[in-house]
Amino acid sequence: MDCTAVAFEMSVFPFMVFLFFSNELVLESSAGTPVYNAELPSRITALSGSCVQIPCKFEVPADELKKAGSMFGVWIKHGHAFREPANLVVYNGSTNISTGFSRIEITGNLSQCECTTVFYDVMNNHSDNYFFRVEIDPQDWNYSYKNPINIYVSDSPQPLIFKPTDLKEVMENTTVNLSCSAEAPCPKQAPTISWSYIPESAHITAQLQEKPDKTQSVFSHMTFKASYVDHRKNISCTATYPRKTSNDSTVETTVMLQVLFPPKETRITIDQSASVSVGTNVTLTCKSKANPSNTMTFSWYKRGQDNQLDLGEQLIFTVNRSSGGWYFCIAKNEHGIQRSEEIQLIMEDQSLIIGCVVGVSALLLTLLLITLFLRVQRVKASTIMETDVSDQGQEKQVQTIYANGGFVSGEELEMPNDENDIVHYGEIDFSTPQTKITPVQGSGQETVYAEVRGPGKEMNQDYDSIVFHSVLKMYIIPFMAFLLITCEVVLISSETRVYNAELPSRITALSGSCVQIPCKFEVPADELKKAGSIFGVWIKHGHAFREPANLVVYNGSTNISTGFSRIEITGNLSQRECTTVFYDVMNNHSDNYFFRVEIDPQDWNYPYQNPINIYVSDSPQPLIFKPTDLKEVMENTTVNLSCSAQAPCPKQPPTISWSYIPESAHITTQLQEKPDKTQSVFSHMTFKASYMDHRKNISCTATYPRKTSNDSTVETTVMLQVLFPPKETRITIDQSASVSVGTNVTLTCKSKANPSNTMTFSWYKRGQDNQLDLGEQLIFTVNGSSGGWYFCIAKNEHGIQRSKDFQLIMEELSVPLIAGCVGGILALLLLFLLATLLKRAQKARAFSESIVRDTDQDHEIDCIYVNDFIKRG
Repeated sequence: MDCTAVAFEMSVFPFMVFLFFSNELVLESSAGTPVYNAELPSRITALSGSCVQIPCKFEVPADELKKAGSMFGVWIKHGHAFREPANLVVYNGSTNISTGFSRIEITGNLSQCECTTVFYDVMNNHSDNYFFRVEIDPQDWNYSYKNPINIYVSDSPQPLIFKPTDLKEVMENTTVNLSCSAEAPCPKQAPTISWSYIPESAHITAQLQEKPDKTQSVFSHMTFKASYVDHRKNISCTATYPRKTSNDSTVETTVMLQVLFPPKETRITIDQSASVSVGTNVTLTCKSKANPSNTMTFSWYKRGQDNQLDLGEQLIFTVNRSSGGWYFCIAKNEHGIQRSEEIQLIMEDQSLIIGCVVGVSALLLTLLLITLFLRVQRVKASTIMETDVSDQGQEKQVQTIYANGGFVSGEELEMPNDENDIVHYGEIDFSTPQTKITPVQGSGQETVYAEVRGPGKEMNQDYDSIVFHSVLKMYIIPFMAFLLITCEVVLISSETRVYNAELPSRITALSGSCVQIPCKFEVPADELKKAGSIFGVWIKHGHAFREPANLVVYNGSTNISTGFSRIEITGNLSQRECTTVFYDVMNNHSDNYFFRVEIDPQDWNYPYQNPINIYVSDSPQPLIFKPTDLKEVMENTTVNLSCSAQAPCPKQPPTISWSYIPESAHITTQLQEKPDKTQSVFSHMTFKASYMDHRKNISCTATYPRKTSNDSTVETTVMLQVLFPPKETRITIDQSASVSVGTNVTLTCKSKANPSNTMTFSWYKRGQDNQLDLGEQLIFTVNGSSGGWYFCIAKNEHGIQRSKDFQLIMEELSVPLIAGCVGGILALLLLFLLATLLKRAQKARAFSESIVRDTDQDHEIDCIYVNDFIKRG
């Protein structure tokens, strides 16, 4: 083996390897040995088809930051080395070019060491580690931070965080606080949160919140007073994420609310009509809502009796004549008691039959008295007519004639006083039908007497007929008409005064849902004070209670609904409140509905004449969006938007969600009462207008739960117009930033602004005071002095902004650097060669001297010794 070759292999190759590694380290960083860190989350989960925002801050020497002319951010996938081909530079801030992504935008202010970045339209193949790098010019200081962020892209959103995680039983009227949090990997496309069930007293707020690792989430908080109507209600929180690649993604979590409460809605039902007959079996059932219900007890009572009738949910007995009256039950559990409204058991053989018998008897008695009166009058007339007139004087005869001929008896008739008048007297004889003329002699006068005789029986019959018909016409018929009218009025109402029910004139319900009718009514105060029990009645189409053409859809005395799955009076009737909920309304339920109140034991009832018109529609009412005309707003001004959805059934209210929520938005949602006492769900969003909100479509969507089909939605959309000065001003180039002499270069100044049609652009080069050009583009042919830092200024009526400096690198400027590197390497190799030759000469000289001293030694041994000497250096 050649000794020189061995020496070259052991010395030259290690030195060259060391030289190249040193050169690579110098090219990679000129910052020296200090280690700097970037403040990043270790991991973030993004949703495919959406964007992801990386919160980012970085360390940099303070003196470098002060001297900085321009700063650029760089994102590198998979590794932190900037020039290694195995790692991909996905974004270079100096050229503003994104690789592998549709768009990457650094939203943080680099001059304040903020590097927050948004990656748009991420896909599953983007899952990897990403490193941040900063470059500062003109100092030529740059640094790749060694701690990455791991972006994991998923096809499904992250699970919601629901608190409390264990929803235990709560006592009625206690305050319940529920919160629902959804990850917002991209606050620019934040999810919307909606609740499936909103209690009547609920107050909801929603806002973006920053977590300790600087990532964000949408947080919604609902607080309400627990009510028995909320018991066993499923409360769902749903987050909807907008996506570009497919349909929006949703994630949901559901809990069931358990409310402890005393008996409510205690009432009595009967297995048949409340009107029963003697000998029949009756079953009264006491129904009540309570929690816990398995420990509830029932006791039965009858008004007027102090003793308890029975225990248990049902009261069963055989009806006797003393069974009629008012019954009530009392339900009890460990949280309280409640007494039911009284129910009246009416015996069929009592009031109505007795009334009819008495009425008919009174009518017959009246007719009998009239008949007897007529008979007496006829007898008197016959007695007067049969009086003998033969033995009586002229005056008596005349009076008798007048008495017989005057149905107008009692009136006095005057005789003629004229002495010259000739008076003829007539005698009427009813004994025989013959008529004869009997002359009578008088002194000085000739008197003629007339005797009239007729059929007495026939004349009496005519007289009775005339009198009977006269009395029938004048007394009996009017009396009977009066009696009938009075009975009808009594059946319809026991009061003549007009009372009113306070109802909306019209309400629109959604088919498959329920509708709540706000209702109050007037009633005499004295009747209300004496009331034992009060019942409400709802009548369809008309107010008359007993007319068959009108339908009683609900009768509170029996708690029976007709034509509806269920009707419930939720108002307190003893306080004149008759608010009622009609469940599962359908299109055929559209009609007028009248309310009627019944008070016992006074037997006071009243049908109110003013109805409510319920119109059932298959589509929800349009939303009320304010302001109706969303004009342009200036950046940083406060914007207030409100969206109101009709809630015809507050027990099943709609949920309101917003399609776009600005980063600074604060949202409140609650039920509100309108002037006509109907309710609506009102959502209010307030935020500071930002240029990023410009031309964003803000949609308000109300979702109504329905039983008959899928939930119904109604939506309204407005576009936000924001006035703002130039933002995100930057320079782009139509080719690489490294160019050669003689090529044409086009630099474009891009900026966002509103209005943008009045925006102007001006161009400058660092180190030159004069303006280069005006216009969106700067076009020139490269010469030897074209290299350097360029910037542009964008301006509109609201302000100006300067772009980051853009470096144009001349390709020929790199030749001296290459020549210098090559020359340096050759010089090092030459020095190394000279040193090697000098060392070999010294070794050769020593080798010659060794041969002279040891001539007797073998050549092979000498060679070995020389080799060993060379190895020892």
